[in-house]
Amino acid sequence: MKNILIIGASGHAKVIIDIVEKQGDYQIFGLIDSYKKKGGNMYNYTILGTEHDIPEILKTETITGCIIAIGDNYTRQVLYNKILQLHKKIKFVTAIHPDAVIGKNVRIGGGSVIMAGAVINSDALIGKQCILNTKCSIDHDVRLGDFSSIAPGATLGGNVSIATCSAIGLGANLIENINIGSHTVVGAGSLVVKSLDDNLVAYGVPAKPIRTRTASEAYLGLLEDHQISKIYSLELVTIGTETDLETYNKRLQSTNQSHTFYTAEYCNHSDSQKLNYFLFKKNEQPYIIMPVFFNTIKSGASNIASQYIDVTSPYGFSGPLKHPKATELEKELFWNHVDTWYTANNVVTEFIRFNLTYNYHGYTGNLIPTLNNVNGKLSSFEEIWNNFKPKVRNNYRKAEKNKLRADIFLEAISPETIQSFYDIYIQTMCRNDAAQNYFLSLDYFKKLILNHPNTMLIVLVYHEDIAISTELLILNDDTMYSYLGGTLSAYFDLRPNDFLKIEMIKWGLENDIAHYALGGGRTNNDSLYHYKKAFFPKDDDVIFYTGRKIVNQEMYQSLIKDIEVLKYEEVINDVTNRNFYFPYYRNPKKNNGNTNPELEVITTKEAWQEAINVMDAVDFYHQFDYHQLSENPEVKPVLLKYTEGDKIICLPLLIRQIPNSKLKDATSVYGYSGPLIKHIDSSFDNTYFKNLVTKYFSENNIISVFSRLNPFVNHQDTVLNNFGDLASLSYVVNIDLTKSLEDQRMVFSKSTKRYLNKSRKFLDLKISDAAQDIKTFIDIYYENMNRVNARDSYYFNEAYFYNFVNSDDFKTEVLFATDKETGAIAAAAMMVKCHNIVQYHLSGTKAEYLHLSPIRFIIDEMRIKATQEQYRYFNLGGGLGNNEDELFKFKASFSKDFKPFKVWKYIVNIEAYNDLVRQIDLSPETNTEFFPLYRAPK
Repeated sequence: MKNILIIGASGHAKVIIDIVEKQGDYQIFGLIDSYKKKGGNMYNYTILGTEHDIPEILKTETITGCIIAIGDNYTRQVLYNKILQLHKKIKFVTAIHPDAVIGKNVRIGGGSVIMAGAVINSDALIGKQCILNTKCSIDHDVRLGDFSSIAPGATLGGNVSIATCSAIGLGANLIENINIGSHTVVGAGSLVVKSLDDNLVAYGVPAKPIRTRTASEAYLGLLEDHQISKIYSLELVTIGTETDLETYNKRLQSTNQSHTFYTAEYCNHSDSQKLNYFLFKKNEQPYIIMPVFFNTIKSGASNIASQYIDVTSPYGFSGPLKHPKATELEKELFWNHVDTWYTANNVVTEFIRFNLTYNYHGYTGNLIPTLNNVNGKLSSFEEIWNNFKPKVRNNYRKAEKNKLRADIFLEAISPETIQSFYDIYIQTMCRNDAAQNYFLSLDYFKKLILNHPNTMLIVLVYHEDIAISTELLILNDDTMYSYLGGTLSAYFDLRPNDFLKIEMIKWGLENDIAHYALGGGRTNNDSLYHYKKAFFPKDDDVIFYTGRKIVNQEMYQSLIKDIEVLKYEEVINDVTNRNFYFPYYRNPKKNNGNTNPELEVITTKEAWQEAINVMDAVDFYHQFDYHQLSENPEVKPVLLKYTEGDKIICLPLLIRQIPNSKLKDATSVYGYSGPLIKHIDSSFDNTYFKNLVTKYFSENNIISVFSRLNPFVNHQDTVLNNFGDLASLSYVVNIDLTKSLEDQRMVFSKSTKRYLNKSRKFLDLKISDAAQDIKTFIDIYYENMNRVNARDSYYFNEAYFYNFVNSDDFKTEVLFATDKETGAIAAAAMMVKCHNIVQYHLSGTKAEYLHLSPIRFIIDEMRIKATQEQYRYFNLGGGLGNNEDELFKFKASFSKDFKPFKVWKYIVNIEAYNDLVRQIDLSPETNTEFFPLYRAPK
């Protein structure tokens, strides 16, 4: 049989030894006790030492797990946490007496003990490390929190909930639907008919709270051996209003800790999530604060829906912010309270990024040393200079020769300085094809910097009065932390980044800064890490720790069932591997690290949206709803999702039946589509992608493919390289919304400025999605198409416009220019917003208002609005038929930021393609550049 250890060698251990022997599943290898002499014995089992001897025993002996045989709830909890700190992979097994009755679908946490005659009815959930004593009765759907105990003969009715570390006395009875708080004791023989709060002693018939429990109680106490007289509590707070924010800031101050990384402005990288925080109180005063985000778990497995969540800390250095006087046991108590909250609120996993001040003490999950962080000690400049790697000194000398200058901004940082930083930062993110979450908005930086002027610092390096390199630093305690920055690629050779860091070292020395934290690499010992390490090669790194915790093991296992995980134990072991993705069900690879290429054909909206929502950049032309707008039964929208390890490509297409043929071809929607990408750069080898996609085309009789590409999605040409033909047709006009409104307007043509000045005297703006207004827009649009003799394909049916406005996949705004005097509508335009892109889609002008050029007015109003809303691109499109015609010149009067417009043409079956071409009558006027040629208009 498998060997286990019994931890404890007193009266409760005797009962557990008897159960284990009768159960017959395990062999007791020996006993562990903190207070009994090593070498002693009980029931012929030897006492092998204390809990500190466990790691050594596990090295030399084959031990499956252990059981903690201690009756006191809190002492059992403290010892459990100590054992996990000493040996994180140890398993806690359950002891269930053969005479216990266990109902259907009962779940029992690791380390719990079920004694003789105990009855647990259907769907009850017993937490970890619980004790259910002799002949107790647990009815259906009871929830028993971790480290709680039910005494002999006690009865719990259906749907009773007992929180962590609570004790129900001998023969006590609880009617159905009762809630008992944490650390509460119900006296022997009591009848509980009303719910009880935390930290109470209650007894009687009916039971009533007699007193509040104190920390020094000798049995089942909160902190048995420590004279702590305060009561602890935990609450979860969501920051939803300005009042919530003010309260949060006050509570941060009350911890008496430096808290730059905990400010709401720092933590809120995204407006799509609300910041929450755990508030751990001591004597009703804030004592420990930990900001967290909650993420809904979406999975097709087992119909798992939004009732389950996982928890992550904000990006950067986080974890609990603790009062300086917090003891080790109080830190453990905090995490135990958090774990209890998790269990009660359907949390499956937790991922915590700790800060660099060792705030992980007491953590109840798996503590992972994740990255080495370069942390330079600022002593004397001469010593630091001599310790630099030679290339650092050489690069600095080169920068000096190039007459670089560094300006350091602290406190009253102007919006112009923030804009200069932001421009360089965003260009750097674009050049590096950074993930979407790194494209933080200008508004984020403004809020962070302007709300915390004494702790945020911007450095700008100039060459001939041009800002070429920058960095945003955070001052916290006696350390300055590198946060985000960038360098213009055209100036790399001048070595501005080396120059910047050494100038910051000088500044830090002058301002009594003790440490300069440069951070780490993307992975340990990569080139980025070694670059940073060259500045402080002799200083010890600081380890950046992360925490990983599986709260609901059963649900976690269910979530990973469909990700080719064969043994759950293997996944549990991998939790401690810093190179292994956690939580595993969110792993982009989704296949246990297997990089075998796969192609999935998606046709449903739910799967389509789930696939594209994780991609690096998405436009509305890629959305499911947009692909459904044609409502043509001959056209079938599909999304081809290609996966190769963590690399993903999503290619949306419309599959069309070729008239009078069994063959098909594929095209893209009207506009700018093409493939979406994830974790792909210019080095991507598209061989497997080409092979699988071509196989799909061939198997489905698709003989040719045409797709218009999107100018704002990176690496589409990499994905399609040597895969058919890529052709640059023309350019589209983009307004760079990351620039200031003044800078944008500066490049307007004189005629556009003149028209705008004129139109604003006579026109107002209205934004409406009312049905009557949409109908007016449609009429104006058709009138405009008639006036310019547009092709039939531009005459969309009315349903098209209404479906567009009503779609949830993207946001459509219809803007109307109205006559100030009469209120009549002069012109209208449909603008579509998706992610960080605004697209000028369709428009029309009434003939009698052409002299005012009202579309210019609408475009300019949209430009201003979109800039204020922190969008990044405003695409005005190109000319008619991709020509640099008057329409293109009109659009170019707003901007000179031209983006290449490309198309992809691929002939899958050249013989079938040529046969179809031969079947049509090609007149001399036929445009032979049209693709596919067999569809060329006559």
